[in-house]
Amino acid sequence: MEVDFPRYTERQYGAPQTLTEDAIGPLLYSAAAYSTDPKVRAAGSSGGLASQIVISLLDRGEIDGAVLVGYSQEDPLQPLARIARRRSEVLGCSQSKYSLFPVAHVYAEMIRTPGRYAVVGLPCQIHSLYRWQDIERRLLDRVVLIIGLFCHANLDPEVIPDLLLLKSLRKDDVARLEFRGGRWPGGIRAVLKDGSVIPLHQGDIKDGAFNYLNRLYIAKRCLLCIDFSAELSDIAISDPWLRDERGEYMFRDGWSLAHVRTMRGDRILRAMLERKEIVTQQVERSLVVKNNRAITQHKKRGAFIRILRRRKRGRPIPEYRINPPNLSAGDYAHEWAYQLSLFGRYMGWPRPVLLRLAFSSIGRQFSRLKAAIKQWKYRISY
Repeated sequence: MEVDFPRYTERQYGAPQTLTEDAIGPLLYSAAAYSTDPKVRAAGSSGGLASQIVISLLDRGEIDGAVLVGYSQEDPLQPLARIARRRSEVLGCSQSKYSLFPVAHVYAEMIRTPGRYAVVGLPCQIHSLYRWQDIERRLLDRVVLIIGLFCHANLDPEVIPDLLLLKSLRKDDVARLEFRGGRWPGGIRAVLKDGSVIPLHQGDIKDGAFNYLNRLYIAKRCLLCIDFSAELSDIAISDPWLRDERGEYMFRDGWSLAHVRTMRGDRILRAMLERKEIVTQQVERSLVVKNNRAITQHKKRGAFIRILRRRKRGRPIPEYRINPPNLSAGDYAHEWAYQLSLFGRYMGWPRPVLLRLAFSSIGRQFSRLKAAIKQWKYRISY
């Protein structure tokens, strides 16, 4: 797959720039934000900002629909992209879905149906949109706003049945699977058809569960992606994983981070702020960069090492049309250690066993130790 970043950044920003080396991307400013609508804020993974933007634009008639991801009616465990046209449909698509799903059918629907649309998507889905716009020029006018979602990696669909096995749950008994259920930052839990809620692990999604899932179920294509922060969007949204000088999270209990890239995105957020639909607090870019050092290593250096190795072996690779950075011995050592941590993912068969161990009390203790070490590192780095 070709993703011509110099050409696409020229389309988006008016200048052919390459991906930034700090993983944050072209930026006017960053701000922590949340929806002032309690239902919208509570429904989201963190702050409800993406949902509030879409609802605001729909209410004011600035868009006719938005590309969002909910779940299939036929299979409530299968994420499904759709066009939401009403507030209820937007809220039905709230929260993160950490499993692969297609979006091409939605872009095809947008071509068939005239209107103005917002697109909320992962970096790879935005890359796909740009490719579709090369093929079908009508999409250039119909997409009036792109909201990107920060993404470390997505997971193979096999993660869902393996998660249910942890509690011996039958798929037919599950109404939905929530990856970010409960109080922020949330955790993975199954909501049964009888209304009962079954947590699938101890602790939260950030410092425990996702770290394990990422090692065991990361999608292969994600290992070759160099765009973490949806750099081709108008507004990119992330969780507020920002830590202060004590190593504590600065924004808790439902905040989003908005990374405003274009004047179009700035106009929309400022209008929402004037109408008191959101609350915002400015955040320095340096703080965002500082708190995303690990993902910068993974996406801006490690991914290039993986791409170069595949190229030498004559295997298919994505073409981004940008030169790799100068890679050091330390970068290669870091990548070697990372590849070792993926042995369960590459072998395949031990994944359910390793998942059960990771989500056991032993895995929980290891997560606590890792979180404490991370907090200590942030303290000494200030």
